[in-house]
Amino acid sequence: MNTAQKIVISIMSIVILAVTSYFLVVFLAFRYPCPSCPVAENTLLIDSDSDFEKFDFQGSGTAEDPYFIENLILGTNETWLKETYTALEISFTSKHFVVRNCTILGGNYGLKITSIADNTCLIENCTFVVVFQTPWDNPRAMGGLLIKDSDGVRISNNTHYGNNEFLRDYNLNHKGNGLMLENSDNCLIENSFFFCEILLVNSMNAIIRNNTHNSDYYVEYVFSLKLNSDYNPYYFSHGTLKILLSNNITICNNSISASDRVYGILIVDSNQIQVDNNTIDIREIALIAYNSTSLFITNNTVYRMYNESLPFEFTDCFNVYVQDNIIHDSIISIPRMMKEDNKGSN
Repeated sequence: MNTAQKIVISIMSIVILAVTSYFLVVFLAFRYPCPSCPVAENTLLIDSDSDFEKFDFQGSGTAEDPYFIENLILGTNETWLKETYTALEISFTSKHFVVRNCTILGGNYGLKITSIADNTCLIENCTFVVVFQTPWDNPRAMGGLLIKDSDGVRISNNTHYGNNEFLRDYNLNHKGNGLMLENSDNCLIENSFFFCEILLVNSMNAIIRNNTHNSDYYVEYVFSLKLNSDYNPYYFSHGTLKILLSNNITICNNSISASDRVYGILIVDSNQIQVDNNTIDIREIALIAYNSTSLFITNNTVYRMYNESLPFEFTDCFNVYVQDNIIHDSIISIPRMMKEDNKGSN
């Protein structure tokens, strides 16, 4: 090997080493952005029945005298934390408990409930805020409230806010899930205010009633972990309320204001869905359904900015009942009544 070849090899080695070092530094900077940044300390973990007594909560854990987790402020609204966190986590318990009058600021999650006994949890009069920490450690800021593998949870009279100023500073579009149900059946969501998304995954027999959804953010109900690629992906990213692979869901008496969204409700591969007496303020389409049966769309009032398409659209759906819905279009000043009986569409 002559001198020229040695020089070329040396230069190439230096270049490779420099490039590798650069990318390593960038990776570490993004994965561990701030070693000196604070860690959220105001958190609470309950993963056994004995922890209720350890933390000296009021009550005895029976249905008549549940434990009360109340009047607490958990989590932090700081950004640029060293790592994300869950403010309050409760799992593997069999005792009855109530979470009420708490302010819970979530990074990964605010309140996370997993694998508790059926019909043992009530969450009421709480405020949840999804707090976005960093765009690399937790780009989605998972959610304010997660209910997983837990049936019969009652969620009532809460207020759910989306992400903080961090999102706007970085022009990030995702607002975080205000509420997520995953593999949790027979749950009740009622009388709450949502300024962020809602996500339901494989959760059957849910009742969602008397809630108010503000137009500043959008609401999302999803009942599946997987979407069929044949469906239009545009619809999945421009909607308000999504129902997938679920049966016997009741959505009634809600006020959904989402005039910046293309559609209000999406139903996919689902059966026995009742959408009744809701007020939906939407940009274009109130409801879209694919491959679903026994859909009952009744007594809803819809306000649309545009009337370029039908207010309700069905593809490969059967036993669809659309009755007594009133559609207001901004272009048309006179509201029209939409009445269709026993409609099946292909």
